Amino acid sequence: MAVLRPFSEVELDRLATITRRDKELLQQTMTNALARAERAAADADRRAEVEKRKAEDERQRAEQQMRRAEDEKQRAEDEKKRAQEAEAESARLREKLRRLGVDAYD
Repeated sequence: MAVLRPFSEVELDRLATITRRDKELLQQTMTNALARAERAAADADRRAEVEKRKAEDERQRAEQQMRRAEDEKQRAEDEKKRAQEAEAESARLREKLRRLGVDAYD
């Protein structure tokens, strides 16, 4: 059976020194980890803001394209309507000329 002896003053001082150094290292490690976490959070916030701006720009571009497409569709419909009106007017004029005895295709 082993006999336990009390620690000497030197051993207790060494143990206290080791414990103090361990606490200091732990504190430094925690401080460094916190600083890294804060930098990572700031980087993530910046990336999120950039992505948010990109998404907003893309949304605005999509809206502009949609408005341009709607405008183009409206112009095409207006042009078609004008062409139909012109065709109807042409048909009315041909009919008038036909009634007057003039061949409209001469």
